[in-house]
Amino acid sequence: MCHMWTLWRRRLACLAWLTVLMAMPIGMARAELVQDLDTPIAVGSALSYRQLVDRVFPGSGKAGGQGEVSTVAEKVLRRLGTRQRTVLSEGTRLTGFEVQRVRGDGRRYLVLRWDAEPPDGDMGASVVAVFPEGSAEPQDVADVQDDRFSSFGSRALLPLGPDDGFTVLNAHHNSNQGYLETLLFHIHEGRLRQIATVFTLRVRGACEHSFDEALAWRTVPEAGTVYPKVVATVTLTRGPDKEESEGCPTRTRKRTQETFSGSWRWDKAKQRYVADGSTQSLERLQKFNQKSF
Repeated sequence: MCHMWTLWRRRLACLAWLTVLMAMPIGMARAELVQDLDTPIAVGSALSYRQLVDRVFPGSGKAGGQGEVSTVAEKVLRRLGTRQRTVLSEGTRLTGFEVQRVRGDGRRYLVLRWDAEPPDGDMGASVVAVFPEGSAEPQDVADVQDDRFSSFGSRALLPLGPDDGFTVLNAHHNSNQGYLETLLFHIHEGRLRQIATVFTLRVRGACEHSFDEALAWRTVPEAGTVYPKVVATVTLTRGPDKEESEGCPTRTRKRTQETFSGSWRWDKAKQRYVADGSTQSLERLQKFNQKSF
């Protein structure tokens, strides 16, 4: 059933917790929904979003709903960070198109993301395709889905020297719990590169056992490189919020906060971001979360 949800319901389910769970520094250029695939990718451009999608899934035709496409052949996608592959069968439904415009190596790129829902009802994929500005040829395509619902992050881009950091969110809800995995990416040498993954959890309606986790990103300049250090900070707030504290014993209404952080630095030899050994704090947070699963 979850794969038959409309785009609007999918985005609500995935993004409902974001105002509580995620924050980023100020800066514009947020993701946009693509309502009509026949729309030009930019004012005056001869390219449409449908042409870009067709380069990834050749021969795809219109499906039942507006802004939906159905594939006509099997497609194999790489999964970032693993050696696994995602195999999408013929008849896979493509929907939920959104676009992000970012810098990579000082160049402009269009990053297109959409949901791929196979006819057999499996989880499918969250397809991210990277196109140089004005080009219909994708330089990279990958599946970045790790949970039921996926979307671009709704906050601003993270400046990373010549690049822009952008996020993909994977989420689902289970009773009173909200699970959110935030993946931070950038484009380097035309390829989609994953910088970091941070998991946050929210538990509501449990009085003293309620808590929220809010993620924020920041950067710190580094000597000898144009790429800054990336720092993720998660603020854990324990206790019920004001709206949910009614009915809780007075002693359980107190709210306390604790912060956890980790950082990633640019490795010149490896030409990618790597954890710098300071992620033990986030690992302690995950141990706390595991007790609440």
